[in-house]
Amino acid sequence: AQACLIEGLSLEDPVAYAQAVTQLLADLCTYDPDTPLTPEGEDFVSYFLTESRRGYCMHFASAAVLLLRQLGVLARYVTGYAAEIPSLGSA
Repeated sequence: AQACLIEGLSLEDPVAYAQAVTQLLADLCTYDPDTPLTPEGEDFVSYFLTESRRGYCMHFASAAVLLLRQLGVLARYVTGYAAEIPSLGSA
């Protein structure tokens, strides 16, 4: 069933790939803010996708980026926020 999610998609439409990966993760995994730590020595994305299938935003976003990159879609996971800082003397 996983292969047919991306069948017929074109790299010229990376949004369609992103939507397919999003649906795949939604079907396979459960959002759980109380997810326990990944066992020592395990890659947290591999463990998330193949063992626990439980995670929170960091797990879903990291897995999505790696899946998209595997499909040839340029993707990057970025975290943080932007703040507007007023110029000196204008505050």
